[in-house]
Amino acid sequence: MGARIWIAVSASLLLLTGAALPVPRDALRTDEQPIEIQRLFELGNAAYGEGDFQGAIAFYGAIVEAGIDNGTVLFNLGNAYHRSGDLGRAILSYERARRLIPRDRDLRENLAYLEVLKRDRDAEADSAPAVRAVHRVVRGVTVEEIAWASLGLWVMLGLLLALRTVTGGDHRGARSLKIAMISLSVLLFGSLAHTALLLAEETRNDAIVLAEEIAIRSGPSEGDVTEFKLHAGTKVRLGRRSGDWVQVALSEELRGWCRAGAVEGIGVD
Repeated sequence: MGARIWIAVSASLLLLTGAALPVPRDALRTDEQPIEIQRLFELGNAAYGEGDFQGAIAFYGAIVEAGIDNGTVLFNLGNAYHRSGDLGRAILSYERARRLIPRDRDLRENLAYLEVLKRDRDAEADSAPAVRAVHRVVRGVTVEEIAWASLGLWVMLGLLLALRTVTGGDHRGARSLKIAMISLSVLLFGSLAHTALLLAEETRNDAIVLAEEIAIRSGPSEGDVTEFKLHAGTKVRLGRRSGDWVQVALSEELRGWCRAGAVEGIGVD
C-alpha cells in the first residue's frame, strides 16, 4: 500500500508540474484575444518582418495600451525596440514579459545579451551567488502557476487525510500515509513561501532607465550636485517623488534624484 501511495503522489506532482510548463507560440491564440488585437499583432509582425521597427513598435504598443498583458506581445515589442536601437525600452519590455513567461528561453537569452550591452551594472549583479540563485528560482514561475500547484497540493493532502481516516486500522500503510502527508505539508508551505517572495518581487518598485544618460543629483532640482550618472537599461528602485522628480536607488549606497520621465517602472499600473 505504501508504494502505491508514493506512486500516486509522484504522478500527481508530475502532472501539476507538466501542466504549468509554458507552451511557446508564434502568434496569439484566436480564442483568447479579440479580432482587433489579432489584427494589430499580425500588422506588427508584418512591419517587423519588413524592417519597419518603428511601425512594429506602434502596433505592438497599441496592444499594450489596450490593456492586453501578454508575454508574447511584450517579447516582440522588446525585439522591435532592440532592433531600433532603444536599449532602455527593449530591456523594460523584456522585464515585463519575464513576469508573464519567466521560463521562455529566447527571452532569457535576449535579456542576457542586452545585459552585456549596458554601461552600468545592476546591484543584483554584484550580489552573493546564493542571492542570485534565489532570484532565479523565484522568477522561474508565475503567481498563477504557484496558485494552481498549491490548490493541487491542498486537494492531495485532503485526499490523503480522507484515506487515512478510511484505513485508520491498517497499520501497514499508516506510516507511509503519515510520511506522505508530512511531505505534502512541507511542499505546501514551500509554495506559500515562494508565493510571498514572488509577490514581493513583483510589487517591488523597480524601474528601468530609458534615457541614454541621466545625472543623479543630490536633490530634486537642476541646481543640486550631480552625484553620479546612469545609462539606458539600468535597473533602479524608485523612491519618493517631488514634482516631476523621483528618487532612485542603484544600491543602498548609490541613490539620488532624477527627472521622472527618464525612468519607467517595470510594474504596469
